Amino acid sequence: MVRIWLVRHGQSGGQTREEGGVDPGLTELGKRQAERLAEPLSAIPVDRILISPLKRVWQTFERSTATAPRMAFDSRLIEHADGVPSPYEAILPVVPPDIAEPDTQDAWRAHSSDRARNLMADLLGLTETSVMLFGHCGLFSILCRVFMDIDPAHKPVGAQMDNAGISLLALKDDGRRILEIWNDRSHVIDLLQDPYGFHL
Repeated sequence: MVRIWLVRHGQSGGQTREEGGVDPGLTELGKRQAERLAEPLSAIPVDRILISPLKRVWQTFERSTATAPRMAFDSRLIEHADGVPSPYEAILPVVPPDIAEPDTQDAWRAHSSDRARNLMADLLGLTETSVMLFGHCGLFSILCRVFMDIDPAHKPVGAQMDNAGISLLALKDDGRRILEIWNDRSHVIDLLQDPYGFHL
């Protein structure tokens, strides 16, 4: 069985409008949410961790204290933001801190659906059986559609995640693709501003 864990970043300055642009950092609340990930993630053995190189995500990863034998930045995990030119052009090149292997994908200008398809194909082809992704709600929703063999452009089908939520996609030995856990936020339920709301 292959397990793909999805971990969304904590609250960002972009969500509260404290910061503009495509690469805001965590708010003080977001930092606390990220720190709350330490306990649940410590109970999950993983072979590899991939991290979006956007600030709010690597700050979440850092505060979560998650670790694995291999850890790397992967620009295929950047948030859904398609356009020509790419909205990320203004911040390139992005050089995240030396807390994981550098990004080798250079997917900043690629369409979100293409990034998700390419990433999922790689994940399902790995020899490792447990991989953890630190990323963004929008891209995770697309990745979930790809995993479930739904057209990633089919926007009526989506999957919302709260800040610091944890989800699990599992490829069973018999080939079944199972969404085993979605948006577990029990570790941060008291740190979510509207924990029972559905936000678009």
